[in-house]
Amino acid sequence: MRIKFKWQGEYDYWWLIDDIQVTGENLIWKEDFTYADNTNTGTGTPGITSWTADGGERGVTVMSNQLRGRNTRNPNPDQTIWTIDSDDLIEIGGFTDVNVTMDLNNDGNLDNGDYIQIQYNLDEAGWVN
Repeated sequence: MRIKFKWQGEYDYWWLIDDIQVTGENLIWKEDFTYADNTNTGTGTPGITSWTADGGERGVTVMSNQLRGRNTRNPNPDQTIWTIDSDDLIEIGGFTDVNVTMDLNNDGNLDNGDYIQIQYNLDEAGWVN
């Protein structure tokens, strides 16, 4: 399974994610973003699944132990995505009732055009909103 977040928003706002968990009968994978500021790659727990963000000081990156999407519409429309890497999928085979949960927050001046799109992809069958 892959997970992807795409941020879209105006200047001077940010979305914050500080915990993602994939669970079945027990914990399958977790990411709490405890990395140095401006980190764009990580592995989660257990360390078998890696992820990549395409931002920097602006865009999508780790800041204060949270994944932050900031100013992702203008001037940084190409820095909007966080995704599980395609060669390091979260293995959910053999589990039933799989759930993905996250803690999501925002700060700044949000308007009607600001959003975060959350998608998943099972067995590379295509992204689902």
